Amino acid sequence: MRPAIEAFNALSAEDQLILADAIERKFSAGAPIPAFDEVIAEARLWASWASLAELRAYLLASWEALPDLNRSKFLAFADNDRRAAA
Repeated sequence: MRPAIEAFNALSAEDQLILADAIERKFSAGAPIPAFDEVIAEARLWASWASLAELRAYLLASWEALPDLNRSKFLAFADNDRRAAA
């Protein structure tokens, strides 16, 4: 792994960005597909393939799109789910 990091660091900043972008695209799941059956099952399947960057982006976008009442209900659901898992 060390030679790969050294090779990456030897690149210009522009080439580092190009390489990082190519790596991101290689390991990303792409946009979620439309759910035709069970929405939550499709979402979980997509999330299992998604990169961390994709998960963060779609989580934030989804959170911002939720109406305030749904945000409160979601936080209560997530808190109950977390407590049940503990």
